[in-house]
Amino acid sequence: MNEKIESFSLLLKSMVDKHPFTIMTNQAFSMVVAIKVVFSLICQMLCCWHIIENSKKYIGALRTSEGFTKIFNRVLIHYDTKDEFEETRKS
Repeated sequence: MNEKIESFSLLLKSMVDKHPFTIMTNQAFSMVVAIKVVFSLICQMLCCWHIIENSKKYIGALRTSEGFTKIFNRVLIHYDTKDEFEETRKS
């Protein structure tokens, strides 16, 4: 109905029998707070689509640089660990 903390909390509490390990969001403040309150130990992650869309909005100039989008997408989508990311930084 709305994007208030109380509304998200009520929705999340209805999932109590199906405790998720991870929730991917668009990082809306009210949702982040509600998730922390209801599922304090859960791993919150940003949705890749939202990250890509925000990159267009906030770092659009970098996206036009030669090779940037290829590297950005590889790091965002294909790397699962810090070590994989660090290896890219070295090359």
